[in-house]
Amino acid sequence: MEIGVTQSEPQGSRVFRAAGLAAALAFRVIPVGFRFKIAIIVARSIEPLIARSRAYADRAQFRTDGLRETSLELLLMMLSRHGTVFHPTLHIDGLDHVPSASHGGTLIVGPHTMLTRLFVRYLEDAGIETWVIDSANPDQRIPGTRAAAHVLLPSAMFFFKVRRLLADGKTVISMIDRGEPESRASSVETGAGRVFVSYPLLQLALRQRATVVFVAASIDEWSRVVIRLSVPASESGALPDTLGDFVMFMNEAKRGA
Repeated sequence: MEIGVTQSEPQGSRVFRAAGLAAALAFRVIPVGFRFKIAIIVARSIEPLIARSRAYADRAQFRTDGLRETSLELLLMMLSRHGTVFHPTLHIDGLDHVPSASHGGTLIVGPHTMLTRLFVRYLEDAGIETWVIDSANPDQRIPGTRAAAHVLLPSAMFFFKVRRLLADGKTVISMIDRGEPESRASSVETGAGRVFVSYPLLQLALRQRATVVFVAASIDEWSRVVIRLSVPASESGALPDTLGDFVMFMNEAKRGA
């Protein structure tokens, strides 16, 4: 969305990859309907291992996910990568903002809360074809399925493709916070410190008069995966106002985690 981080896993770690395959095979013994609940329990137990991994270090640079979210996200990623099916149970906060075919083109943007990947599955299950912007994982699957995700890779035609998708009434999703400065990213202060927010996609969506939805994911105190949705409070359609609303959303989502 840029939904990848820098790498989806520590590429040089044979142990990590082998552990992922072993976990995926072990989960196939569990009835499909129980796999997601068991994954939450297993992810909690392996947190000390995940805390020492390069993958956690990569994700920590964004200061969005905690160890609980990262541990579960990495486990679910390994299951999906190796074709082990599961059915996520999500709690949606802001159900009115879930896109529908009647909404027209929709751009969904959020910070790097990586369990947001599960919202792609939620939308696909609801019949909403969703295009994921991701420079790191071109071959990713829709989480918990063996189906390939619709992935948009950066290219010379990238913004043309996004504009066409929005004009055709499609849904596009991206994580737009950055761990370091970029040429077209605004530096903003959040509750987690200074971050950088890439604004070209927002700018494009506003020009297209597409619907803009904010998204974030976390695990709550009852070990539920919560997807939080909101929309810009400002009706001006101006980029600075929308960016300000996005920063407020990030802060509120962090406090609600």
